[in-house]
Amino acid sequence: MQSIHIPFKEHFFNESERADIFAGQGRVFKCLLGDETVYVKKSERTKRHFWHVLQGGLYKVFKDPLLIPTVLGKDEDDIQFQVDKMRRLKKNGIKVPDVVFVDKGYFIMSDCGECVKEYLKLNPRQTDLVLNKACREMAKLHLKNFVHGGAQIKNFVIRKGVVSLIDFEEKIDTKFIEAFKVRDMLVFLLSLERGGFQTDIKRLCQIYHDITHKDIYADLKKFFKKYKWISFLNHKIFDFLSMKDVRALLNLMNRFNG
Repeated sequence: MQSIHIPFKEHFFNESERADIFAGQGRVFKCLLGDETVYVKKSERTKRHFWHVLQGGLYKVFKDPLLIPTVLGKDEDDIQFQVDKMRRLKKNGIKVPDVVFVDKGYFIMSDCGECVKEYLKLNPRQTDLVLNKACREMAKLHLKNFVHGGAQIKNFVIRKGVVSLIDFEEKIDTKFIEAFKVRDMLVFLLSLERGGFQTDIKRLCQIYHDITHKDIYADLKKFFKKYKWISFLNHKIFDFLSMKDVRALLNLMNRFNG
């Protein structure tokens, strides 16, 4: 990701300067604020994708909190939502970026390093050590009774050996916190499976248990037993379908049921 320089004057720039800086940049991009590296994250209109609609339909059928869509409402301010959550997490000792500046339509956060997923591609010998750290950070998050909602490995970053959490866009009703702790771990393990990481699931679940005293392995095993019926999608007649997430889920299911 290429760094660009922001001409901040007491953390402020005018409309024309902002338009020039934001032009051609993705939703999240790296910048230099003086001599300090920071990240800018722009607002994005909330969209209900097909998966959100499907989740909502499945929830109505199965009444399983793990299936509840977590997308913000169309009139909710996604920037303020993320900033408020990050500040709460920081206050509770969770490793997240510092919020440097907030304005309408964007916010600026400190640099907590590179994506763990990309880091491990270049440093495969560090896989066990770094994934253990990521699992611990998620467990600490849950211990404080927070959840992520999108705990894929791409939403963990590392800098100087310190692993932090990023990307807090998911809205979770407080009454479903316990269920979403299981969902966070499921999403985390699923992202490792899809990413081709060779991991010891029981070891990661034990690390989680040591911090939270929650038997997450048993909870996940119960989940896979409940939805074992979807294994029919593993049949060869479905090979023509592009279902990477589904196939990763089935592979993970087999590891729990094996």
